[in-house]
Amino acid sequence: MARTRSILTDVSAGISELKKNPMAVLQQGHGAPVVILNHDEPAFYAVPAEMYERLMERLDDIELAEIVRERQDQPEIEVDIDAWFDAPGVSDDFMGQGRDQPDDQIRDTLS
Repeated sequence: MARTRSILTDVSAGISELKKNPMAVLQQGHGAPVVILNHDEPAFYAVPAEMYERLMERLDDIELAEIVRERQDQPEIEVDIDAWFDAPGVSDDFMGQGRDQPDDQIRDTLS
């Protein structure tokens, strides 16, 4: 039974073509992904670096938005950031030798 798969891009190339000249194949997409076919089946998508970086940023934004939605009904905690920086033992160098981790310093200062 033949399996049908969607191809999610307008440009395709064979694996042999990719082996011969990978950059030419990627350039065929004009900045968009190129599906690489193996025996007329999608094997993978070649995605230009700039697009991949944008995708990763977008995924990060989606994950952060989900965290915001999960936390939106939590009570707010008022913090005076100036008082925190003026607290004894707190400096701009959070990661100096022998110092607590930043989260520990914040927690100790606020408590």
